[in-house]
Amino acid sequence: MVVIRYDPSVTLRYAWIAIALLGSGCGLLFDLDAPEDAAARDATVRDATTLADRACLATAETCNGLDDDCDERVDEDADVCDPGQACVEGACVCDGALCDDECVDLDSDPRHCGGCGAACDGVCSEGACCVPQSPPIDVLLVIDTSNSMVEEQGAFGSLLRSFLERWDAPLGSLPALDSVHVGVITPDLGSAFTLPGCTAEGENGEMQTRSRGGACAGDVFPRFLSFTPDRGERDRAEEFLRCVMQVGTGGCGFEQPLEASLKALTPSASGRRFFQNTPGLGDTTHDGFLRPDSILVIAVVTDEDDCSIEDPELMNSSSTTYSGSLNLRCHEHPEALHRLLRYREGLAEIHPPEDTILLVIGGVPPRLVEADAGTILDAPEMQETVDASMNRLVASCTSGSGDAYPPRRLVELAGEIQGDGGAAIFGSVCAPGLGAPLERTLEAIADRYELACASP
Repeated sequence: MVVIRYDPSVTLRYAWIAIALLGSGCGLLFDLDAPEDAAARDATVRDATTLADRACLATAETCNGLDDDCDERVDEDADVCDPGQACVEGACVCDGALCDDECVDLDSDPRHCGGCGAACDGVCSEGACCVPQSPPIDVLLVIDTSNSMVEEQGAFGSLLRSFLERWDAPLGSLPALDSVHVGVITPDLGSAFTLPGCTAEGENGEMQTRSRGGACAGDVFPRFLSFTPDRGERDRAEEFLRCVMQVGTGGCGFEQPLEASLKALTPSASGRRFFQNTPGLGDTTHDGFLRPDSILVIAVVTDEDDCSIEDPELMNSSSTTYSGSLNLRCHEHPEALHRLLRYREGLAEIHPPEDTILLVIGGVPPRLVEADAGTILDAPEMQETVDASMNRLVASCTSGSGDAYPPRRLVELAGEIQGDGGAAIFGSVCAPGLGAPLERTLEAIADRYELACASP
């Protein structure tokens, strides 16, 4: 026989649970004496403290002294009140100033910047009217002169003409660029040995003043262009770029864009020395080009990687130190090249890293041009593999213009500059157009605009 024992405490406990469920409305079709006011009903649920697992009906947080979103915090959202108001003890109160019966923040409202009725055409920051101020832009173009660069130079010329059209136009909500310097160098630093296309000093990192072809061949231009867009100087700037960037394609096959760039910008007083113990040109031949308050853009266009040589013996075809084909010397003997730390530290000594942009237009696979440096370097196409049948590396990308090869050193340095606060922009000589890297370069420049504020 089954004996059922009656326990009054159990009955009372279940009765309390039933009453709590009735009060919350959870899973039931009726509600005994439910408060009509939603806030009061919410409070009723929260007052049922005898239940550890009571129900909470989450809604958007408002300024009412209640935990509307059931996160055990009250009135915590910053936007529970209108701008210029603060939530105090469950009510929105004016936290700023009253202007025309409207609560406004005098620190940030462009209609009332620093005082009621003080309208601001720009940005209101801390009660002061500010307008974006374009910094000077100094652009160093490094154009490869090896025999394979005919098509790439043409493509780069199209990029520069597009860039020119944008210089005197506003960058979105920001003003147009105020002052631009442009200088053109080549990565040909010569050779101590007799090699096809290699002279004793090459171009020595000097900015070009003559065109190597076209209608303006033989014309002489300044070391660098100083261009102020709002003075209607576009025609002069276009002629300079069209002519001076025609640097030819008969240069030395050992391309040294990083070494040439550093030499072009380094002051002669620096202890850093270059090929044949020569000093930098930054304060002599190129005096006035690089300004301390500028954004420095170094744009390298090449279908090879950087081969900045520390030991000139690498270029000796009869060397007993470095064997193998000259085509593969830079790949097979990295110990003969300058470490990338030389360029990371050298550029940082010359110009603030956060104001430096490295634009690499090279053998980056087109599908990766918007990726970061690490992703690009990890890509299968970017690994250096020797094509023994051709006595060269396997191409990283190919187009109708020919083959291009993995620019690993250039991409790696760009990533390091970005890690130091600068910007790394990538483009591909194998892509059908170069407009995308132009836009990303302009965006990187715009990110470095500063606010010029007047006194409130």
